[in-house]
Amino acid sequence: MSDKVDALVIFGATGDLAKLETFPALVGLVRRGVLDVPVVGVAKSGWGLEQFRDYASASLKLNGMDPAEPAAAKMISLLRYVDGDLGDDATYKAMSDEIGAAQRVLFYLEVPPVLFGRIAQGIATAGRAAGNRVMVEKPFGARGRGPGAVRGVPRGRGGRSALDDGELRRGPAHGGLLAVGGRAGTDPGG
Repeated sequence: MSDKVDALVIFGATGDLAKLETFPALVGLVRRGVLDVPVVGVAKSGWGLEQFRDYASASLKLNGMDPAEPAAAKMISLLRYVDGDLGDDATYKAMSDEIGAAQRVLFYLEVPPVLFGRIAQGIATAGRAAGNRVMVEKPFGARGRGPGAVRGVPRGRGGRSALDDGELRRGPAHGGLLAVGGRAGTDPGG
């Protein structure tokens, strides 16, 4: 897999972590010239795209950033939004439709660990697991353990998870977002 991604999907994109850290980090990536791909937020907030973009703008203001500044405006223009229940396959179909032709996707999970398995299954059911990467925000399992360390990651034939060991990474506090411009899905924690 190439190190460069052509789409970023953020599950839990309307939560506190997104408000406090993710949106400012995305602006930083745009500023450095390494983020120029669709950023698809997935959450269940009852919002549409404009409300999601307004939330991102408010996040930037909260963090002392000007949403009209060129890098911030570009980041906001890259945003897409899927509102849906993470337990519903239709949410993952809508996510896949928003991703479009992208083939190297970084899925960033800013959700409680109990949801990791369901999201992995939804990504796989939507036909988006192969060749893509998943970065989980919350630490899980023991150092060096792969998807099996995440409770509920579905198993397929031969006991393999819906995601290969090489496709799942963990990272602290928006560390995975740095991977958009560097190595997609690198594990800064080792």
